[in-house]
Amino acid sequence: MWIATPYFVPDEQFLSALKIAALRGCDVRIIVPDSNDNQLVHFATWALIDRLKGTGVQFYRYEAAFMHQKVMLIDDHIATVGTAIFDNRSSG
Repeated sequence: MWIATPYFVPDEQFLSALKIAALRGCDVRIIVPDSNDNQLVHFATWALIDRLKGTGVQFYRYEAAFMHQKVMLIDDHIATVGTAIFDNRSSG
């Protein structure tokens, strides 16, 4: 599962699912912008990333500019491009 999102602040259930997937050998990659347009979300994202260290989840920082796309690829069979934001405080 590969996820690209500007706002990565998922709930506990989603974090657990990512951990379990990575620990069982799935290729889990999260791509987030290196700088964000919302400092609170930026700090929350990196705090969650610290919690996932050591589980096999790989994180990448997009450094060229602010990245606003939302993309998910799952098991070479499913892809979604659109408005899904992994921020449990968001209605989008």
